[in-house]
Amino acid sequence: MWTLRVVCEPEPQARPRTFWRGAKPVTWSEKSEWRQAVFAAALQARPVAPYDGPLSMMVDFWFERPKGRKGFWHFVRPDADNIVKGTKDALVDARVLK
Repeated sequence: MWTLRVVCEPEPQARPRTFWRGAKPVTWSEKSEWRQAVFAAALQARPVAPYDGPLSMMVDFWFERPKGRKGFWHFVRPDADNIVKGTKDALVDARVLK
């Protein structure tokens, strides 16, 4: 089992932007502070060889409770899919996952 702890406010993965540079389309995606923090932590704790093949991943995100909200659940943006996508992309960039 491999564990990684990142202390940073989770942010969603930004959608890629495409623009034209001359006659060629260029795609660019801004890297969030969350993705950069996961990348930096993964570089320090990465295994010798990247994980390849099927694997199970359990991810916990902790948010501050919105002001004026008495419940315990996070119901506002960002949604879990976009946060997990940024997390997995950072792990692939750090060569933890193939």
